[in-house]
Amino acid sequence: MEERKGKGRKMLCAIPMETAVRELDGVLYLALHLARHSIPCLIGERMVNRIVSSSPEPVIYFDTDHDRECARKVLDKGGKVINLHSEGINMFDAPSILSPFIDNIDSASAMCVWGQAQADLIAQNVEEQYRARVKGTGYPSFDLASSRFIDYYRKREIVDAYGEDYILINTNFSYGNNSMGLERWLEVVCQADNLDYFHHEQHRKFVYDLAEYQTTLVGAFVEMTKILSERFPDKWIVFRPHPSENVGFYSEAFDRNGNIAVTNRWSVRSWLATSGPVIHHDCTTGVEALLMGKHVINYRPIFEPGIAAPIPSLVGARAETPAQVMELIEAGSPSPDFVREQLQTVAPYFATVNGNASRTLAGIAADLGGGVPGVLPDSPAFRVAFGNWMKYVGRTIKSRLPDGWCDDRKRRARTALEKFPRIERRQMVALFDKLRRVEPDLPHVEVRKLCLNTFLITKA
Repeated sequence: MEERKGKGRKMLCAIPMETAVRELDGVLYLALHLARHSIPCLIGERMVNRIVSSSPEPVIYFDTDHDRECARKVLDKGGKVINLHSEGINMFDAPSILSPFIDNIDSASAMCVWGQAQADLIAQNVEEQYRARVKGTGYPSFDLASSRFIDYYRKREIVDAYGEDYILINTNFSYGNNSMGLERWLEVVCQADNLDYFHHEQHRKFVYDLAEYQTTLVGAFVEMTKILSERFPDKWIVFRPHPSENVGFYSEAFDRNGNIAVTNRWSVRSWLATSGPVIHHDCTTGVEALLMGKHVINYRPIFEPGIAAPIPSLVGARAETPAQVMELIEAGSPSPDFVREQLQTVAPYFATVNGNASRTLAGIAADLGGGVPGVLPDSPAFRVAFGNWMKYVGRTIKSRLPDGWCDDRKRRARTALEKFPRIERRQMVALFDKLRRVEPDLPHVEVRKLCLNTFLITKA
């Protein structure tokens, strides 16, 4: 790292991301709150881990993927680790899901989770000496799931094509309708070092039960959507599958319905910003829609409490048949009392209902840093940066191969590019400006691109 110490600058924070479309906005918002404490921030794709691991300098590392190896290296150099995983333990009653949090508590200076309910659950299952490290801070991305940020997410392309009152249907049936097929997908995830629980017999049984459950839901959601298409012929219905689902299946199913658009382009927040009613089964986007002030419908043609994600399935006015869905749409937005009750129901699991995760996390980082002067990273060596760039070029080439040529590799390359496309400095600056338009008291920052999809953020 290059010795560049600004007056009052604190220990560097490093935040790697896996999926930009899901994580970037929240990370940028967190970076602005860190800048309030004069804490510089290194953000980006996996190159962040490489820079942190190879540097002799102490940093505050946000472990977003239970990367125990990188976390231990940070601690060994006198740094601090804030475990901030992107998953909220939605299946929090499953020991195999809980175990990665428990297994990594000894390599975390602080373990910050979506809500106090999850924090209490983890604390009950770790040794007493670690319990104070577990905190229900909330997750930065959910700070932006608010009606205040609707203009931030509004996209002119969506409004021009579909208006501002379309019916939005979100699915998360990646086990029952996986683009790779369930067995091939399981082969891939079982190769990941941080997903050991997929090898557990109990979790494998749950996966197959969930796949069977979701397969039934896929058919029921297709049927319901077609009925809505006929009932509301003058209204667009946007059907947005999870990115890992087989989008082509839905496109073919709705081929004859001219007012149904199947897409997973852009982030779900951009679709929520200008939608009318939002329909889901047990998807976290149902919670996001509630937080953004939308009319949420929880469609339950079937419901298994031990299989459906228990937290998101609490959200929305419940409907068991397409006729009930239509009645709820025609009735309009629910009463303020119902909305308040819903918010209080999810508040134990989503701390952002009554607080600000980014502000809290920035305070924790400032305390952990202890006033140690910051040392800023320089750009990676040419060989490293070039290798990173060539990896991106390779993915781009594979993603454009003709049909029938290495389809599995092509699919994986496209998925990787969708999760983290190429991002330029000007895009980052524009997003920071948009965030400051919503909250003008947030500080101005400088953005420096170190290499592909890797940026250094400092207070201006």
